[in-house]
Amino acid sequence: YEYKCASVTMECGSNRDTLPQLLYDCRGKQPAGCVDAVRSYLVATKGGSLSSVQSLPEFETLVQAISTLYCRMLAGDGLLNILQQLEGKSIGNIGFESLCNLMMDGVTVLSDKVVSQLTSGAPLTFQRSAIPDSSHLMDLPVDLESAKSTVFSEVSSAKIIDLHTHLLPPEHGPLCLWGIDELLTYHYLVAEYFITAPASV
Repeated sequence: YEYKCASVTMECGSNRDTLPQLLYDCRGKQPAGCVDAVRSYLVATKGGSLSSVQSLPEFETLVQAISTLYCRMLAGDGLLNILQQLEGKSIGNIGFESLCNLMMDGVTVLSDKVVSQLTSGAPLTFQRSAIPDSSHLMDLPVDLESAKSTVFSEVSSAKIIDLHTHLLPPEHGPLCLWGIDELLTYHYLVAEYFITAPASV
């Protein structure tokens, strides 16, 4: 493949190089390490030529999704495999109509609202990872630049059941608690009551 923008020189972070070199340097990196290069390519006149829409919030989502897919391909995930995953609905659950935000990886791809939610200690919600366990990207080392993004992605894509809530199906027998009796005698509620109740009780 020959880049249309071979002679375009771009500044990407602290680097100043040709655009193809910036994209080439994404080899061996996690998606967070390639966002600037992909963004530079997408807004370059001889690249994606999308500078007219770069101020839209959706543009950053597109950049993040392309960074993730591009890094997966550079790591050795074949385009055909990625397309089959999309078609098989293992990314986004709706096949080729999946939204770009379902193909993004990690915390660097999130909106300011979600990033501030993370720093405030608000609970995470489950989000299927844009990078399946079978991806060759999982074999690459994680550098300091990508650590926060990678950890967030792994934690938010973990399926967790909180056994303390006892919100389990009836098949789990005594672990499943329900009904007014179980609620009133639930050991945490009883303990909380005695912590706050007057000593005469």
